[in-house]
Amino acid sequence: MRQSSSFTAGLLSLASLASLAQAELGKIQWKGLCDPTNATGPMICGTLDVPLDYTDSTSNKTLTLDIGKWPATKKATAEPVFVNFGGPGVNSFEGLGSYGKEFQTGVGNTIPFSCYSNDSSRELASLQAPKDGTASNTARGEIWAQSTNYAQACYAQNGENGSLIGTTFAARDTLQVLDALRGKDAKLNYWGISYGTTVGAVMAAMFPERMGYLALDELIYYVQTRNATVLGSSEVYSTVKSYGLSASLTSSSNEVESGIRCSDKAASASMSDVLPYSNVRASLSRIASDGANTDMRCAQWNKKMYAKERYTGDFDVKTPHPVLVLSNRYDPSTPLAAAKNLTATFEGSVLLEQNGYGHTTLSVPSLCTAKVVRAYFSNGTLPAEGTICEIDVPLFTNLTYADVWPKSFQAGL
Repeated sequence: MRQSSSFTAGLLSLASLASLAQAELGKIQWKGLCDPTNATGPMICGTLDVPLDYTDSTSNKTLTLDIGKWPATKKATAEPVFVNFGGPGVNSFEGLGSYGKEFQTGVGNTIPFSCYSNDSSRELASLQAPKDGTASNTARGEIWAQSTNYAQACYAQNGENGSLIGTTFAARDTLQVLDALRGKDAKLNYWGISYGTTVGAVMAAMFPERMGYLALDELIYYVQTRNATVLGSSEVYSTVKSYGLSASLTSSSNEVESGIRCSDKAASASMSDVLPYSNVRASLSRIASDGANTDMRCAQWNKKMYAKERYTGDFDVKTPHPVLVLSNRYDPSTPLAAAKNLTATFEGSVLLEQNGYGHTTLSVPSLCTAKVVRAYFSNGTLPAEGTICEIDVPLFTNLTYADVWPKSFQAGL
């Protein structure tokens, strides 16, 4: 897939998309069982060819998506749920394999995107600049210089292929898989997690009539201000610190993530354009100033790697079924405020708040949350406004879903 998240594909059958590349409805070639890393059981794998460039009506080049399906544990009575584990850059085959007993189906693969020819070059580059923009008086200047080299290296390795991995292409890919599985009139049931919420929100805005049940877990950058992702990080750090334990709150920065984020963003022109955002970021959170790395990389991104299509519209959307929005109360990456903002724009949507810590509601088991999600995907039932779900395990334990969920509930998954 263009970015390593599950169930991504694209739709080309709407009249409003007549200027985009047209492709015949593809067929998934199922290949049998596969065994991804960390799998808790067998998956069925296959492939699907989709257009490489949706904006080029003259091209017949295709991209082969790898598709993974986790079979239902009992006779299926509902439509499949597409799961996007986010990132950008998360390996969804591994994510689906790990969570397969909780999620029913998923998909994933990626256009190779790497900014270095080997691991040695990557490691050397990582040592050349401070990770924190407030590490010293010269830290941001050093980061800017290193980011110049990074952006140049990414273009040297990927060229114009870097323009093919943006969010809107991932959204179109998702609907291509849906068409192949269920037909071009099918509705999409989708659980987007972290960056998967970005893909989901863009799909809902571009193709609202194709949406079925849409759950968005921890809202991220496409529908936020530039520094919105750090709004809750200091509160999370202070609360976790009160437990007397150390926790690592690190970013998932890698080349694939930078490729997608920077392709989607409108680039700045100079360091002086970026510094105001970096200063605000540092003032909002004591631990989030390392976000300057991404800002400075994207500011110098080669224009030939800008996403060929970017969604620039609003998110005042009415979908056939109201959207379920989920958020932890304490999330270092995607604050509760972002979830509240999106809930206000998607007509009829409801926010479920989980009184937990970590990134996404999956970070800590909650039977209450699981029941809400199950009811929503079963028949569209939404929780009452203001519902707060408690978690079932304390912080920093090794307890899992299997340890805390009743056997009767697990059997129904």
